[in-house]
Amino acid sequence: MKTALVIGAGEGIGAALVNHLVDTGEFDHVIAAGRTASTHAHPRVSAVRLDALAESTSAMRNRLTAISPSIERAFITIGTLSLGPRPEKSVRELDPATAGGIYAVNAIAPVKAAEVCLPLMRTGYSTLCILSAQVGSIGDNRSGGWYSYRMSKAALNMGIRSLALEEARRPRHATVVAVHPGTTLTGLSAGYVAGRVGVADPSSTARRLNRFAARCDRELHGLFVNWQGDRLPW
Repeated sequence: MKTALVIGAGEGIGAALVNHLVDTGEFDHVIAAGRTASTHAHPRVSAVRLDALAESTSAMRNRLTAISPSIERAFITIGTLSLGPRPEKSVRELDPATAGGIYAVNAIAPVKAAEVCLPLMRTGYSTLCILSAQVGSIGDNRSGGWYSYRMSKAALNMGIRSLALEEARRPRHATVVAVHPGTTLTGLSAGYVAGRVGVADPSSTARRLNRFAARCDRELHGLFVNWQGDRLPW
């Protein structure tokens, strides 16, 4: 039985991925995991609560294993744009407490979520896509601003890279990739990207990401790429 997993399935890209994975019929089972209860009502969807910042790894993994002992494809879509009124435009607006909260959600939670699911993905052909963001690229930063978000995504990229190197030492390891999904109109981004050219809706982004994951190969393990598979600078 082929199983797919989405961690961060409550809204936005994560919710759209669950719907798309069900619609394709590619998987017998789709696990929709997140801090809040999933609203996906489908016989092939199992909803499970996971809080990577508050629960033990073993407790979360046991919950997943009870649903499926192996996972062929997984997406981690955990993240937030801002915990304040808006992302910082100047370093004068950088608040340590707020920045720390964003770091926890954007950098620590996705890596801990990966720790939970990777032992279930050592099948020799599994793929784990962890959503990052191009604005977290140090080499591509040409405009500054958005301090907390940029720094947290840069930290996430480092975490994914280290995770991939550690995972590569294990036999039949999953292919782990940091993926920029493209600018997407969600509840989090609506105030900043609405009306811009080239902004995708969550359903379109979900299709792109799953298409990428389906053709992802070992050569991309541990890399930072966009949804088209093009390498991005760290």
